[in-house]
Amino acid sequence: MKRISKEPDVRRQELMDIGFELYMKKGMKGFSIKDVVNHAGVATGLFYYYFKSKDNFVDEVLNEFIVKNMELIEEILISNERSVMQKMKDSLNIFWTFIEKLAPYKNVSSFQTEQHFQLEQK
Repeated sequence: MKRISKEPDVRRQELMDIGFELYMKKGMKGFSIKDVVNHAGVATGLFYYYFKSKDNFVDEVLNEFIVKNMELIEEILISNERSVMQKMKDSLNIFWTFIEKLAPYKNVSSFQTEQHFQLEQK
């Protein structure tokens, strides 16, 4: 089977996307570097070309997730198309969704509040 060649930035992002998915499903201890490279169909050495360790990898994956969410909130806050109240609701909804995704066990998360459910329904 011929390996598909990809640009370095594309391949690195692919590994990070797979890592984020595995982290969200299984938690930090529930997946291995081998799981990531198997899902990507690449050699383990390629993983280490981009990342120093699993800890470094997870740090970068989560940092990217945080930055993307902060950018979304910033876009909402600078928007002239929303009222102040709508900006607050939209920003808080993104924030709570962000917190829920990072909570290791959604079903027992202390972040699931009645206020959040009310915001989601609107």
